Amino acid sequence: MSSTGRARALFVGPHGWRAGWRFLLFFTIVFACAKALDGLITHVGGYQEPRGEWSAAGLLVDAALTFVSVVTGMALMARGERRSLGDYGLPLLSGAATLHGLAAGSGRVRGLLLWAVTMLFLGLAEELLYRGYPLFTFATGIGFWPAAALLSLLFGAAHLAKPNESAMDIASIVFFGLFWCFTRRRTGSLWFAIGFHAMWNYAAMMLYAAPNTGNGGRSVPGHLLEITYDGPAWLTGGVCGMEASVFSFVARGHPRVEPRSPLRGAS
Repeated sequence: MSSTGRARALFVGPHGWRAGWRFLLFFTIVFACAKALDGLITHVGGYQEPRGEWSAAGLLVDAALTFVSVVTGMALMARGERRSLGDYGLPLLSGAATLHGLAAGSGRVRGLLLWAVTMLFLGLAEELLYRGYPLFTFATGIGFWPAAALLSLLFGAAHLAKPNESAMDIASIVFFGLFWCFTRRRTGSLWFAIGFHAMWNYAAMMLYAAPNTGNGGRSVPGHLLEITYDGPAWLTGGVCGMEASVFSFVARGHPRVEPRSPLRGAS
């Protein structure tokens, strides 16, 4: 065997890159990602991990950083090896969806940032339209919860304009509307509802590539992860997306404080 062949055999075996080198690459990705995230929360976020003793918050941060770093490494290796995360022992929990890794395409960062701004303005627009002035005004006339119910029903009815909507999806949208009315009442502000609304849409469609009937039952372009939803519609949401899944009904809030709100006396 020539020297070139021996050198190649050191790195490449009958099944591609040898396991040791692939593990080294995976470990390097995880380590670099963990260091980057640690630097981000320490120097940008101002987080300081308590020294000399364990705390739930400290362990949670460590576990979260490790989790994100490891999944990032797995996703990148899955992309390079043309495998899915299910091959590494991580199918999605219900078995109704399969994560294949990062989606293909160029300009992803720019697209994800543009979609983030889009979803923020969508959250602002819909929250102000259904739970801003209209909620305040109707609450002074018919009481808070009747007004919340009326506007939440209108919020759900507005989505009937999309094709192939399901009863589960509309019910979920109505319940989300009621939940955001509840947070408006408890906090005295729409900011929590706006952030929740924007991030729900962004996470479902841009991070997890959920389909949407407004996009013909397909994922929107530019999403981050490549996921196929193979389970029954009641579990995955089908063409309506995650909000039509039974899991969406577990969303709830439990604010610890209850600031004064101009809506408090309207019920």
